[in-house]
Amino acid sequence: MDEMDILFSKVYDLAKKYITKYDDLFLMQKAYWFAKEKHAGSFRVDGSPYLKHVIETAEIIVSLHAGPHTIIAGILHDVVEDVKDVNEEMIIALFGKDIAELVMSVTKVSEDESASYSDSKNKTIQKVFHAMSKDVRTIIIKLADRLNNMRTLNVMPKEKQIRISNQTLELYAPVARYIGLNKIAQELEELCLLYLNEEMYYEIKCYVMDHNSRYKESINSMCKNIEQALLAIGINNKIFVSNKEIYKIYKFIKDGKHTLDEIDDLDVIHVLVEKNMDCYVALGVVHSIYMPLIGRLKDYITSPKFNLYQAIHTIVINPAGNPSKIAISTKVMDDLFNFGVASKWQYDENKGYDKDKEQEDIRKHLNIIRELDRINSDDKVNPSEYVKLLQEDIFNHNQYIYVYNTIGEVIVLPVGSTVLDFAFKLSDKIGKGLKEAYINGIPASFDTKLKNGTIVAVKSDNRCYVKEEWLDWVVSNYAKIKIKEILDNK
Repeated sequence: MDEMDILFSKVYDLAKKYITKYDDLFLMQKAYWFAKEKHAGSFRVDGSPYLKHVIETAEIIVSLHAGPHTIIAGILHDVVEDVKDVNEEMIIALFGKDIAELVMSVTKVSEDESASYSDSKNKTIQKVFHAMSKDVRTIIIKLADRLNNMRTLNVMPKEKQIRISNQTLELYAPVARYIGLNKIAQELEELCLLYLNEEMYYEIKCYVMDHNSRYKESINSMCKNIEQALLAIGINNKIFVSNKEIYKIYKFIKDGKHTLDEIDDLDVIHVLVEKNMDCYVALGVVHSIYMPLIGRLKDYITSPKFNLYQAIHTIVINPAGNPSKIAISTKVMDDLFNFGVASKWQYDENKGYDKDKEQEDIRKHLNIIRELDRINSDDKVNPSEYVKLLQEDIFNHNQYIYVYNTIGEVIVLPVGSTVLDFAFKLSDKIGKGLKEAYINGIPASFDTKLKNGTIVAVKSDNRCYVKEEWLDWVVSNYAKIKIKEILDNK
């Protein structure tokens, strides 16, 4: 066995811990030997065999407990693009249609990835999100590929480091956040910062290390106190400590308006309990031990963040007289935050795999996939409009409001949205046929701006009531595009 065979065998052994079917394991080995043959003689900039990148990409996919087809497509993800005598028909014949479709989807995403002009860049972004909406496995493979590339970016020329890091921050890190792969997103963001602003990266890292050294004893004491208090009332728990993410710290201080010393949630004590109800009991226990800061309690269990994050946050005064954040959640919530789609839809041999069922389930749980379905269905949206929709209507997650329909479903809208934005978010048909609206049961005009937590009810029919002034009453780009289309076709 050579070095690459040994490396693959380690990944293979990890996969065997949850994949046991002979046909799947055989196909995985077959894919490796095929990739080894086709990538023979190809080397990366650092002199390592290109095959090493392929195996390490597959290792990341295996760490997410993805299914065998996703792993195999990860092993094969570059053969069609990089090897002249390999095409889709060959992949179908050797590995089946599902794997071939995944490989080709990843290949199409990669084709324009190095584009430098804005139009080409926008087309690439549009292509990525079309692929993700169609089959989320495509983007999992692409994220694994990008993460491995970022881990080895140090051998590239500075100009390429900057271009790839900027693209990663603009596209791949946000994608990872939106499908809940927050652990991958965090590593991508920190690597990007290292290549784009090395001085700031190390300044923040050293500050955090110094802080941890000075307050280690105080934080450990808090962890022990909370653990014992919870056990005393019969709540099993696991406690660990982390720091605010380096890239989030950078965003807080980069404009020069804030300093590192102003961060009041640098320490995060994570309290993991077994049940949702235990989270609220644990909150009371924590507040009985440490004084909470007024107005700093946030409940992300009842209202999860856009990236699937769920926890109760409170900031308390620690024994050293400084603020410390406590994040209380269940292990299921924590796994979902770190591994997102991969955690919730991990491959289970006993259940079998149904691609259509998985995609349907993902649509029910991931707001971004439903959003993408909405904008991908419109062939008239050009690449620049598409990117604007992503950036302002979907990615602008710090500027969201959360309202409810009459059956209690949460509807996410940009800040400043009106009743009309709400109606078009439900469907184009409801939007153009809107004739009545109610906010918390009270009749409301269509230009009424919505607030967080309001309940909105709308009534519509099959007629079209769209007027020119409606363009002044909406803030979401999607609603504006639809209203313009309807007016142009009248």
